[in-house]
Amino acid sequence: MLQLQRAIKKAIDTYLKSDDTKILFVWGPRRSGKTTLIDALVKELGATKYNFDLLSDREKFAPRREILERIVKDNTVVLIDEVQNYPEATVMLKLLHDEFKVKVIATGSSELRQKSSQEFDTLVGRFNEIYCLPLSISEIVGNEKPKASQQVEFERRLAQTAQIWGSYPEVYTQGTLPEKNRIDLLQRMLDTYVLKDVIDIYELKNEKLAKDILTKIALQLGSEVSIREIANSLGAYPSTVSNYIEIFIKNYILIPLPSFKTNVRKAVSENRKLYFYDLGIRN
Repeated sequence: MLQLQRAIKKAIDTYLKSDDTKILFVWGPRRSGKTTLIDALVKELGATKYNFDLLSDREKFAPRREILERIVKDNTVVLIDEVQNYPEATVMLKLLHDEFKVKVIATGSSELRQKSSQEFDTLVGRFNEIYCLPLSISEIVGNEKPKASQQVEFERRLAQTAQIWGSYPEVYTQGTLPEKNRIDLLQRMLDTYVLKDVIDIYELKNEKLAKDILTKIALQLGSEVSIREIANSLGAYPSTVSNYIEIFIKNYILIPLPSFKTNVRKAVSENRKLYFYDLGIRN
C-alpha cells in the first residue's frame, strides 16, 4: 500500500524540534490516517505507542507519580492512540505536563471533551491541537507529483474521482480495486468505523435513524436542510434529529454552512446547508 505523506506531519515535526512541551492532540475521524502517523513516529523516534483501544495499554497509565516516572524514563516522547477511549487519561496528561514537562502526542476523537468535560477543562493552556482529515487535493498532488505539463489534467481527473469515492486514505490507496470492492470498502468503513464510533461514543439508541438522517441530507446536498421536514418524514422528534446532526458535525461527518442573510438574526435562526466532509461517505 502506498505510504502517503500528510501535510500535518510538518506541524508535528515542528513541535518535536521545538522546546514546546504542551500536549499535542491530533483530532480526526476514524480511518483518516492518525494511527498511520503515530506508527511512523514510533519508527522514527524509537518510542512506544500506547493504544487506548486496548485495556492492557490503558492499565499502564494511572495518575500516580511512580507509574508516570517509568513511562517518561522509557520515552522521550509519549505517543498515545485513540485517547478518547480512556477519559480518565486527562488527569494523567495534566500530571505529565506539569510534573515532567515531557512531549505528548495523542490522537483520537475530540469527543474526549464530551466524555471528560470537567477534567478536560483542567488542560486549558496545556495543549495545542491539529486535525487529521481525509486527504486534500493538495496532499494527493504532493504525493503523486505529476509533471508540470500534466498537473491541470491530473487535478481535473482527481476532482472527478474524489466526488465519487472521496479521499479517505484507505480508499484512495485502493484505487485499482474493482468498483464493487471499493463500494464494499466504503460501506464497511461507514458501518464499522465512522458511524459506529459516533454511535458508541454517544450511546445512540437508533442506528437506523442515524443512517436515515444522513441519507436524507445526502439527497438534498446544496439545499437548506429543514430539520422539521426530516423529522416528519422519518417519524422522529425534531429535537432528536437536531441532536444527531450536531453529533455528526462534531465528529467530522458533516460541515454546516449558515444561510447567507443580510439580517444576522435571521441567518442564525434559519435552516443551514449541510455538506459531507467526504463525498465517498456521502455517496
